[in-house]
Amino acid sequence: MTTQQIVKPEELAKIAEAAMAEPTVEIDTVTPPSPEVILPGGFVDLEGNVIRTVEVRELNGEDEEAIARSSTASKALNTILMRGAVSLGDREITKDDFDKLLTGDRESILLGIRKVTFGNEIDFAVTCSGCSTRQDVTVDLEEDVPVTVLDNPIDDRTWDITLKNGDVANVSLPTGKTQRKLVDAPDDTTGAELNSILLNSCINSINGNPAKPNVALKLGLVDREKITREIVDRTPGPRLSEVSKVCEACGESMTIPLNLAALFRF
Repeated sequence: MTTQQIVKPEELAKIAEAAMAEPTVEIDTVTPPSPEVILPGGFVDLEGNVIRTVEVRELNGEDEEAIARSSTASKALNTILMRGAVSLGDREITKDDFDKLLTGDRESILLGIRKVTFGNEIDFAVTCSGCSTRQDVTVDLEEDVPVTVLDNPIDDRTWDITLKNGDVANVSLPTGKTQRKLVDAPDDTTGAELNSILLNSCINSINGNPAKPNVALKLGLVDREKITREIVDRTPGPRLSEVSKVCEACGESMTIPLNLAALFRF
């Protein structure tokens, strides 16, 4: 009995055609991270215009060597920021611009540099505080990181706080200039001293009178804590400390130990 007696000629033709055809290959494509960073606070120029975008680039070997020369993680992050940010709006970004950017916008830029350099995902080994199960989790920096945005990029930069004794302090959001003071502080600077640097930089006035250089030292502990907390709560930008994942074992929410240093594996 021949093959032709088993299979009809037209069916043989279809079989031969299928055998000669190119195999179907499914390719999963991943859209590369965008080099454009949306500033959650916005940069206000001298004319009062709000600029919302910064272009960043991938870090290279020259950048890696410059980063490696930084003596602390904070200084390394500042180096990454200065080297990885390319333009502000439609013009080249300058050193003065970095000083004027809100700290939350600077953190958003660092997050953008991390994405274009290493991708959107980062892996962590975490232990669930509920069931003590250790597991590997993947954080998507685009999807899993909540971001706070200023509703009014100009008016929301400053606000009044009533102090314990009834005085009213006018406070501003911290900028790159403030962050530079914190970074440049000696290595043995205490947490309390760092808080004083922050408060001295952000308090503009008390009862309408310009704040004295060391205004933070005269504030009571309750007022220092109140102002510091409001600065933290009001600062726009990525909320890295609020990233969480669901435990695979017990289903409870796990806080992920995410911060800027961890993003670059410092």
